[in-house]
Amino acid sequence: MGTHGKGSGVSSIMGSVTAAVIDKIKYPVLAIPEKYTFVGEKNIKNIMYVTDFDESDFMSIRILMNLTEPLGLDIFCVHIGDDPKSWDKIRMDGLMEYFRKSYGKTHVDYSFISQKNLLEDIDRLIHEKNINIISVTSHRRSIVDKLFRSNVTKKLFYHTSIPLLVFHS
Repeated sequence: MGTHGKGSGVSSIMGSVTAAVIDKIKYPVLAIPEKYTFVGEKNIKNIMYVTDFDESDFMSIRILMNLTEPLGLDIFCVHIGDDPKSWDKIRMDGLMEYFRKSYGKTHVDYSFISQKNLLEDIDRLIHEKNINIISVTSHRRSIVDKLFRSNVTKKLFYHTSIPLLVFHS
């Protein structure tokens, strides 16, 4: 889905129609920012998957692999959280093992990034790893979650200039 907004600010990066569609639709959506320059499918090599270590990751990863495996894309997993605990490392190692066992994907890299430096760290990884697409799983959130927790998916939408592939849990 191509995106563009009217005016300035947030809506100029990601139109409100695109945001509404992504919130409501149950199918994966590829949102392509208006100012994105297509580099050709042969130059798209790396995709970043943002994980929350949720059960829905496995469904999203299955769909992601079905879409990307024929293209030979490398996957780079990212978990957002301040001061990753040893439990986060164990869960990430388990996710990497899932990639290896289920898909024979031996080249899956990962990183942990801070919530407080989220956008800067995402930009840094996009440049360091030559990321062409960011993939996230959007979760339905309760009113309490909406009030007290930031929505990483929307932050990424409003910030990034590369396509976003959004799955729903």
